[in-house]
Amino acid sequence: MNSYDYYGFSLNFDPEVVSIVNIRERVENHIKLREGTRMGELFPANTVLDIFEDAGDIMTDFIDNISRVLIISSRVKEIFESYGLDDENVEYLPVTIKDKRGEVIDADYYVANALMKIKCLDAEMTDPDADSDVTVVEEPELPNLRKDLIPEEAKFFRLSEMPQVIVIRSDLLDSLKKENITGVSLKRLS
Repeated sequence: MNSYDYYGFSLNFDPEVVSIVNIRERVENHIKLREGTRMGELFPANTVLDIFEDAGDIMTDFIDNISRVLIISSRVKEIFESYGLDDENVEYLPVTIKDKRGEVIDADYYVANALMKIKCLDAEMTDPDADSDVTVVEEPELPNLRKDLIPEEAKFFRLSEMPQVIVIRSDLLDSLKKENITGVSLKRLS
């Protein structure tokens, strides 16, 4: 029996942390990053992303963005790799980040494109129309999972049924917490 808990990445609404808004303008095929499609040559070399002027000033290890693409620091990448999340499971696409003054930040960041997709959605417990009458823009409810369908080696993956949802396993999350990784925003998946 699978004893791990699973969490889905969600938007970080902390007004003090930085955020990026121009992925759509800088990456022509950005939608493929939400689908978990390997980008390879489609991802522009030397991609430069700008910090949103109205966002906060605190740099974090996970950088939020409206496109809901996972942007991670080199610290996070090292932890992921120590868990065996190599190029077969995650495509690490380097990006340069500029601060609000237009100066390059002296730190390595990557788009972490989760490539593994697992069909594990609990269709009976997930209501796809749960927020259909909501008029305010809100974070959609994250789905329920069937743990019995998740293979033991799956630590960081997408839902096949909803590839925009990226999932992280609790032991990997615990390692991030032990290293004081900042900026991660998650919701527990049932």
